[in-house]
Amino acid sequence: MSARLLLSVAVLIAVIAVSSMPSNAYAVSVAGDEYVFDFSFGSYGSGNGQFNVPNGVAYDHKNNRIIITDGRNENVQVFDKDGNFLFSISESGFSPTAVAYDHNHHRILVAAWTLGEDKIYVYDNDGTLLFTISELTPNGVAYDHKRDIVGSQFNSNVKIFDKDGRYITGVGTYGSDNGQFRGYGV
Repeated sequence: MSARLLLSVAVLIAVIAVSSMPSNAYAVSVAGDEYVFDFSFGSYGSGNGQFNVPNGVAYDHKNNRIIITDGRNENVQVFDKDGNFLFSISESGFSPTAVAYDHNHHRILVAAWTLGEDKIYVYDNDGTLLFTISELTPNGVAYDHKRDIVGSQFNSNVKIFDKDGRYITGVGTYGSDNGQFRGYGV
């Protein structure tokens, strides 16, 4: 694998894309900094290294890992930079919708719908649950690389939490004027 991939992960959506293959199998496609196809990995299914509805991606540049959420398989799978399966994360009633990586504290952040309550799950680098944030109905999660966890909600606002999950502030309402959102995810 070229070093170009490691330098180009800042724009994850353009670098790592989840795509449907002709046989209805799902795979993750990886491209270098020129957005030229490099390789793909994974297949359709519910086992390790397989995907059903892959819907989120993050890159851990410190450990050179690709992190994929799969809503239908109800898990988060972690792969090395070459697409080799390392481990998965799952909770009871867990349907992850988005993932981010906290590079400052080396944590995996997952927005998920769960039975009865939607949350942001915060895991350590090895996939052990540290805590959850349940003051929102998340459909997206991000980390601002300074100190804060950012979660977007279906009710069109964004809430900001400190690194320990304490609420700081929120912005936005539903609409199309300044300060209003109609989008999906952060």
